[in-house]
Amino acid sequence: MAKHKLKHILILNNLTNKITETTRITSSATLLDPIAISNNIKIPHAGVQRLDSSISDTSGTYVYIYFNYPDNKTYQRRVWNYKRADYMTLNDLINNYDWSVLNPLDTNLATRTFTNIFMTMIKQCIPNYLVTIRTDDKPWYNNELRKHSRQRDRTKKIATISGKISD
Repeated sequence: MAKHKLKHILILNNLTNKITETTRITSSATLLDPIAISNNIKIPHAGVQRLDSSISDTSGTYVYIYFNYPDNKTYQRRVWNYKRADYMTLNDLINNYDWSVLNPLDTNLATRTFTNIFMTMIKQCIPNYLVTIRTDDKPWYNNELRKHSRQRDRTKKIATISGKISD
C-alpha cells in the first residue's frame, strides 16, 4: 500500500501548471482553470483567452503540444485474378523463351532481368489491376460507396451551378 501512494506522489510532483495568469475576471482574481502537464513534455505556448464578460466570468485556457502522429498515406497494390489466368499461354511463353541471355550476366543483374521478363509474362497471362489502399478509410467505406459519393457530389455541383430544379 505504501508503494502505491508513493507512486502517485511522484507522478503528481512531476506535473507543472502551465497557466500563469488568473482566469477569474471578477473582483477576486483567481486561477480556476490550471493545466497541469508533465515536465517531460515540451510546451511551445500556453495561456489564457479572455472572453466577453457577458458570456462568462472566467477566461478559457489553452495549451499547444507538439506530438508525432502516423501519416497514413494511400498506396497502390496490384491485385491478381488467378481464376481467369491463361496458364497454357504462360507455360508456352516460359518454355519458348531463350533463357540463355541470363548466363553472361552477374548474379544481381541476372536476377533483376529474370524478374522483369517473368513479370512481363505473368502480366500478359493473368488479369490484374491496381487498387488504391486508403489506410484511413473505415472498413465499410468501400469502392461502391465511394463511387456513389462521387456521383452524388457531381450531381450536386451541376444542380448548384445550373440552379434548375430538374438537376
